[in-house]
Amino acid sequence: MRRRGIVAIVLIAIVLLTLLRRAGNFLVDLLWFSAVGYFDTFWTIFVTKALLFLVVFASSTALLWVNGALALRFARQRGSRLPVPLNGRSASTQTSRATLPDLVASLLLWRQSPFCLES
Repeated sequence: MRRRGIVAIVLIAIVLLTLLRRAGNFLVDLLWFSAVGYFDTFWTIFVTKALLFLVVFASSTALLWVNGALALRFARQRGSRLPVPLNGRSASTQTSRATLPDLVASLLLWRQSPFCLES
């Protein structure tokens, strides 16, 4: 319990220091651009950076969501299989040399993929 509290305090301190640094940089840039008479340029740069961040964030989120959905769909189709049938006598199985190539072939899942070109 005490360790969690220390970790939480350290993480909160890191987040607050990072936000303080970002706010300081923002304020310094805002004051400098307004002092030299380029206040509109500051807001143009700021809005452009914000829009670029949002576009990259949205596209990354969409790509990761599609990737996860495809992975989940193909994982459900395959189902769970054990490469070697287990007997009820022990938790460990002994594999003879004759079944070892079959075990290795069953572990190489990309050979069983519908997208594989080889048969």
